[in-house]
Amino acid sequence: MLDFGGENGTAHMQRLLGWLQRGGAPKPEAAQIAEMVNQNTGFTFTAPHLEQMLDRAYAAQGNAEANLTREIREWVLSTSGNFQSTQVNIELGLSTPVNKRKVSVVLGRLVSEGLIERVGKERGHFRVVDRSVTSIDWRSATLTAGLPILWPLDLHDRFETMPGSVIVVAGESNSGKSAWMLATAQMNLASGKCKKISYFASSNESNALTLRKRIDAFGLPDSAWEGFEASRPGGEFADVIDPEGLNLIDYLEVHSDFYEIGGKLAAISEKLRDGVAVVGIQKAPGVELARGGAMTLDKATAYLALHRGDVANGEAHTLKLPKVKYPKVDYASKPIKFKLAGGCRFVRA
Repeated sequence: MLDFGGENGTAHMQRLLGWLQRGGAPKPEAAQIAEMVNQNTGFTFTAPHLEQMLDRAYAAQGNAEANLTREIREWVLSTSGNFQSTQVNIELGLSTPVNKRKVSVVLGRLVSEGLIERVGKERGHFRVVDRSVTSIDWRSATLTAGLPILWPLDLHDRFETMPGSVIVVAGESNSGKSAWMLATAQMNLASGKCKKISYFASSNESNALTLRKRIDAFGLPDSAWEGFEASRPGGEFADVIDPEGLNLIDYLEVHSDFYEIGGKLAAISEKLRDGVAVVGIQKAPGVELARGGAMTLDKATAYLALHRGDVANGEAHTLKLPKVKYPKVDYASKPIKFKLAGGCRFVRA
């Protein structure tokens, strides 16, 4: 039992008030407890003395809360994108229930101030509001024709390929996605318009022997492929593409959570400047859009859908164009029947 009498009485009472403050007791409640303890000890503190000790204890609380509020605010403003309140707790070393409640209160204030907003339906999920903008100097822009990139089946006569374009090639298995990539590479190397072409393979397309066989199918010497650089990224395609060059991605591989494909295409688009990315994506037979559905349309300036025909019965393949953003002719989206000669050359059927 604490002895509140004698010389140590003031220290004991101050310690008690400190415990109450750190435990989250409101100041009026702490005052009632202190008065009750005061009345049941051998020493009676005067009302002014008791009030002075109470003010001292809760003044420290005010300073601590102000410091904590500042720390949380600085943490939030130094981050970007989405975050969770648990991240704040961990990184600021806040483990007590009282401090966790304070974090929730401060985050609620930041929501009210418009600095962050809640994300989804789960508690504790937030997003930093970014109101920064980049001015678009459209008055200084010069109107130019599209890039001189050539496409199989003469699609360059149907639409323009503008700087920063993402061209999606959606295809069923064995419908010609890889052949389209390599045919595009060879046409543009042969034209002399592209001195370097970056070919990025997925894990399924990265076997050197497989790529060698596909290139040999063109019947050209290795010198005809000068400038063709093939690699397999260790991470995301968006991290390795050439912002200024022609990039062939064969293909964007996602085995589940197909809704993520739209985000991956957006990331690729963000990295491009004057370059172009041709992105292969798997699609199911009989449908027009790739895995990921309508989300795969958003960033595409041209969307090519390869439908495999019944080759055994002499049926041709079909190329459809669900989206053409920069058409040159009014029939830009008209389907094309084609066959793959030697497994590498696109020939109209």
